[in-house]
Amino acid sequence: MKKQALAKVKITVICNNEAGKSFQKEHGLSLLVQTGTKAVLLDSGQGQTFAHNCQQAGIDPFALTYHVISHGHYDHTGALADLLQNGSLQKIFYHPDIFLKRYSLHPGKPAHLISVPRPALKKLAAYKKSGRITVTKPHNITACIGVTGPIPRINPYEDTGGPFFLDQNRQKTDLINDDQALWLDTVQGLIIICGCCHAGLINTVNYIRKISGRKQLLAVMGGLHLKAAVPARLEQTAAFLKKSRCRRIIPLHCTGKKATDFLKQQLKDRITELRAGDSITLPQ
Repeated sequence: MKKQALAKVKITVICNNEAGKSFQKEHGLSLLVQTGTKAVLLDSGQGQTFAHNCQQAGIDPFALTYHVISHGHYDHTGALADLLQNGSLQKIFYHPDIFLKRYSLHPGKPAHLISVPRPALKKLAAYKKSGRITVTKPHNITACIGVTGPIPRINPYEDTGGPFFLDQNRQKTDLINDDQALWLDTVQGLIIICGCCHAGLINTVNYIRKISGRKQLLAVMGGLHLKAAVPARLEQTAAFLKKSRCRRIIPLHCTGKKATDFLKQQLKDRITELRAGDSITLPQ
């Protein structure tokens, strides 16, 4: 066991599709990870509920040290401009592809622009150079907290989870290569935290096991983007999680109710559902 492995990690759901009493919900995700000495914010939701929910939870967003952007979509970067306003973030970690213009193109529906909001990109480009860390390969924030950078797409049955394009004419498919996850090394195994998991859950877990040198899984948490997954993919994902002996799976945001219900059927009490305003401390 590594001597520096974390003893306790507290994770608070700030933004999510479902919310607890006195908190607000939205189609978005934001998670605050606290290790005792470090606080890492993963994403900032769509921007409609972030400030309210932080206030309700007693969180000062301008006192945070690190901010990780999981990928360049509006529902994960909506409060980014506000976070960058006073320059208090020590480090912000992101892949350069978050600056791309992006669309969701569902059949029979108009093109939906899903890029990072332009005001946020302008503030990020102008932010202090010492605070901007572009991540194009695995990067350690501390000795036991890391960001994956781009995740290799190995499994043929794992896709991005939607009709994503870089143009409105469906000519340039968006593979969302900037999709990255946060991982933490604890005394009881890895905690893996995903934004939307566009690279695929199995691809993500296996890559983090490789780059971290840890095999044991304590928890997987975040948006798993399985709402449009075919039954075969859901079955393979559940089988993988069973075999991995992951003790806690916490599906949020874009996982989808149908997929969450299926995982609950297969994995029973290993599934924990949280809402905006909820916190969990691991290991329990």
